[in-house]
Formats: sequence, structure tokens, C-alpha cells
Amino acid sequence: MVHVVLGTSLAENPQVAEGGVLPLLQQTFAQPQDIFYINFGIWHKNMERYESTYLPALEALARFYKATKARFPHVVFGETPAQHQRDGSGQQCAAAAGFMYDIAAGIPVLPFFNITVPLHDSHASIPLFSGKLDCMHYCHPGAPQMWVWFLYDFLRSPQGVQPLPAQGSANYSLPCRVMKSAA
Repeated sequence: MVHVVLGTSLAENPQVAEGGVLPLLQQTFAQPQDIFYINFGIWHKNMERYESTYLPALEALARFYKATKARFPHVVFGETPAQHQRDGSGQQCAAAAGFMYDIAAGIPVLPFFNITVPLHDSHASIPLFSGKLDCMHYCHPGAPQMWVWFLYDFLRSPQGVQPLPAQGSANYSLPCRVMKSAA
């Protein structure tokens, strides 16, 4: 899972080693069979110039995906869940409006925003208990478990991750390190 605060650090960024988090991962750690689940967005909305940072970050991600898809085909973009605003009283989170992501490069999108739009009363804190109203984080069980189901369902679907050819022999397995116990 690749979760960054700002999508501008993922690709085409000379201030990040190798030009971005994704090129760095692909050049140093990643294997072609790895699945990149990418999410960013909510912190862009807290910036003054939301459109001037978020949309270019999506476009850079799309260009990077097109350029590297042959070697790293397993990329999924997860929509950011709805961030509800406080209502006028400041005592509860208000309902949000729907939205649709559009990434033209063909990156599969895991739809999560619209299913969380009506969940304005499912957030983690209630002023009665914590003194603060948090309209960003969700209760467990709830939206986070829905996300796990959507990801599982997507990975099993025909649009999801397809098996890559076997590496060498029929007994190929992913390399693992054996950890020594402290005892």
C-alpha cells in the first residue's frame, strides 16, 4: 500500500529521490508481481490551491502508470473516503455530496468515495466523549472494513490483478527472510 499525504511526491518530483516515491520503490524494492494500492487526496483538500496540486498529481500518476505498466502492471488507485464537514452547530458531521474520480490513463479505481458519502454519522469521535468532533476518521467496524471488502472483491474480479507468468520453475515462491526468535 502506497499512501502519501500529497500525491505530488509520487512521480515527476525532483525533490524526492529517483523523481518520486513510485520510481524509488520500483527501482529499489518492488518486484513485478507486487500490487501497488495508491491513495492520496484528503490533505490536498486542506490546501488553498487544491486543484493546482491534486489534479496535476493525478495526471503525473497516470503518465507514470502508462510508462511503467508493462513491468509493473498491478496498480490500483483507491478513492479517498468522504470527509464530512461539521454542521452549523459543530456538534455533528454533515452529509456530503457525491463525486467521481476520472483517471484517463486506465488505472483501475477502487470506488470508495460515494459509498462513504451517507456515512456522516459514522465517524470516530463524538464531542460528548472526546471534546472534539472528528469528521475525517471512521469508526471500526464500519467504512474501513467496507474498504477491505471492496479491495478483496476487486482483486478477485477480471479487472483486478491477473497472475503473472511463473518465475523459472513450478516450485517458485516469493523470497522470505527467516526471522530468529528472541528466545
